Amino acid sequence: MDKAAVLFLTLANLFWAGNYLFGAALAPVISPGALTTVRWWIAFMVLWPFVKREWARPGSPGPQAIRRRFGGLVFLAVTGVGGYGFILYEALHHTSPVNASLISGINPALIAALAAIWQGNRISALQVTGLIVSLAGVVVVVSRGDWSVLAGLRLNPGDWLMLLCVLLWAVYSLYVPRVQREVGTMATAWVTSGIGAVIGLIPAALDWNLQALPITWVGLAYIGVFASVLAYVCWNAGVMRIPAGQAGIFMNLLPVFTLFMAMLLGQPVRMVQWLGGALVVAGVTLTLTAGRSRKGRDSGEPGAEAST
Repeated sequence: MDKAAVLFLTLANLFWAGNYLFGAALAPVISPGALTTVRWWIAFMVLWPFVKREWARPGSPGPQAIRRRFGGLVFLAVTGVGGYGFILYEALHHTSPVNASLISGINPALIAALAAIWQGNRISALQVTGLIVSLAGVVVVVSRGDWSVLAGLRLNPGDWLMLLCVLLWAVYSLYVPRVQREVGTMATAWVTSGIGAVIGLIPAALDWNLQALPITWVGLAYIGVFASVLAYVCWNAGVMRIPAGQAGIFMNLLPVFTLFMAMLLGQPVRMVQWLGGALVVAGVTLTLTAGRSRKGRDSGEPGAEAST
């Protein structure tokens, strides 16, 4: 397994864990459209110096690649940046973090399934086992081991929005390597951030609410830099290195990191939740092991069959 990909994908979910916490905290003081717009404008400005540096390197595709793949960049901005971000924040206005986290646990399986359908990627029994174990861990972490929490779940409008988010993110993850390979990592993030900010202007114009409180500025700074620039650059770099069907399993680390951050903020954490976190890590490891074993078989490496 590519160690750099593991690091990138892990960091992306670490940064996104804070996005869930701040997104929920900011819900009363900033509207989803305003948050989407400001978030991506911050990212757009922060990324610009890195884009110039990327273009200055020999062999860089340069700005002309943006013109060639502009349609694809707009598609990425709608599915994984501006459109996705707005729908996510709107969902957090109508559903609980528990529901949102459980629904997001579907992401790895959906990405793997779409990769199998669209790209012909095979899913091994070990990968399926890893997905199931990891999802079980998500359920334990989010429910805190209290099964009455699951029994009391009811779908509401926010949950349907979260399901749409899951679908959009799966499509984004499968498509971004194709565009990024031509445009470049930083340039892809920069252009999609700018388009995402423009997308956010539409709902923001209909419902603009931004209360100038300390939590607002702290939250916007975190979401704009860590959850937008760093997280997306890391995720996009990760899915360039390993197939999206394998990368998707890292999404189940999100509730584990959210749990850890909540603990640092003084919220109580039960032992059974740490057990759930261990299940998530075990599921991720199983899935990655299956992907490495299959890659070895496909490339004809000696002993690859014995490693399964």
